[in-house]
Amino acid sequence: MGPILSLFLSAYGGAIDGDVTAWSMGGTPSLAQGGVTGILGNGLIGSHNKYEGDASPTRPDLYQDGNNWKTVSKQFQELVDYSPGGQVTLDSLTAFRSHRVDTQVANNPYYFYGPFAGVLVQPAAYTFIFRFMANHSAESPAGTLNYDVLQSWFGVQGSNHDYSAVQGSERIPDNWVRSLVILSCSCTFQDLANSPSSIGEPSNIRTKRPTSLLTFSPPLLYIPNSLALEGELCSLSSLLCLTERICSNTGKTNTFTPVDIANLTGGVFNAGTLTQGNNFACFFYQLAAQAKPDILLGVLDSLTDAIGKIVGGLGCPQLKKIDTKQLQALPGYTKKPVY
Repeated sequence: MGPILSLFLSAYGGAIDGDVTAWSMGGTPSLAQGGVTGILGNGLIGSHNKYEGDASPTRPDLYQDGNNWKTVSKQFQELVDYSPGGQVTLDSLTAFRSHRVDTQVANNPYYFYGPFAGVLVQPAAYTFIFRFMANHSAESPAGTLNYDVLQSWFGVQGSNHDYSAVQGSERIPDNWVRSLVILSCSCTFQDLANSPSSIGEPSNIRTKRPTSLLTFSPPLLYIPNSLALEGELCSLSSLLCLTERICSNTGKTNTFTPVDIANLTGGVFNAGTLTQGNNFACFFYQLAAQAKPDILLGVLDSLTDAIGKIVGGLGCPQLKKIDTKQLQALPGYTKKPVY
């Protein structure tokens, strides 16, 4: 992960789901773990629709199953089924993500694909599986991700078609080697104009585009030339869903309903202007600044500083606020989480 993105994500997590300086990888920490301020943050488990979102690779949807943290053996098996030949690849993860979105739209009446936890974070959850978990060698500098390595990371025992998730047994695999190669992304919208379909949408309404990925191109996010992030290669798939569909089921399954970007941003951005220059990155980072934290400790300096350093060099149109009324009709947004 590049330093700019890692700085932003750590600052965002601490500010929105922790006590500004840190945040829990699980739920709300104990007093001994987090101190008097740490217990006021809900952690990663408690970050639904702020950081964590629906259609996870191996975890259930919160409002469908009542939890968003337990590994589901069936979903792990489906990930493997979409990755035949003994290895998980970026292409197989892209196909699997498309399947997971279709499945949740058809089964979760509260499925919500929001502007941050959906459009930006959900694709990264799939991309990171390969980018962070693959094993590396001189023969395979880009990495290979075999089933047994994947099982170790996810705490899954057994063999193909007989998998069993054992919560709490996740571990770094034996003889695992991290990537020694730092890649660089300098994708532009024009570079990605012919890239794959918008896999954040159900397949029956998805933009008709080729389904194959650009070489080494995960379904992550658009990064302008001025913000090239090491190791984060780009795809247009999330951008296409964002410009057309920040969306949600409306209390019944298969009722995927879009939200108009222009109305959401008070006319600062629209589906057309988001594809121009640095506007998508501007929207992404400024949107993050609008999130509501678990704990209010005055100005969230760590987050605003991180965003300010990024946005300052982009020449962004000023997004003063998000009109959340546009989201009020979407029950996946308005429903209150109980962890």
